[in-house]
Amino acid sequence: MMPAEIIFGLSVALIAYVIVGYPALMFVLSRWRSRPVRKADITPKVSFIIAAHNEEADIAGAVRAALDMVDRTITTASTKEEP
Repeated sequence: MMPAEIIFGLSVALIAYVIVGYPALMFVLSRWRSRPVRKADITPKVSFIIAAHNEEADIAGAVRAALDMVDRTITTASTKEEP
């Protein structure tokens, strides 16, 4: 067998493992070792990074929009009913 054929075969095997083998392995492991989801009543801290350069006129609006998004997300999460 030529080295090119070996490399080609290993490449095909690696691609097949990535596409089929790894997901199948994770599925089997998740069924074998399942863990319940732990839920807690918490409000996580949030950090925003707003990229700005020469944005003196518009930065206040960007900060307000980010804070409004956080407020809407917290309100939506607190009003959802749990199954």
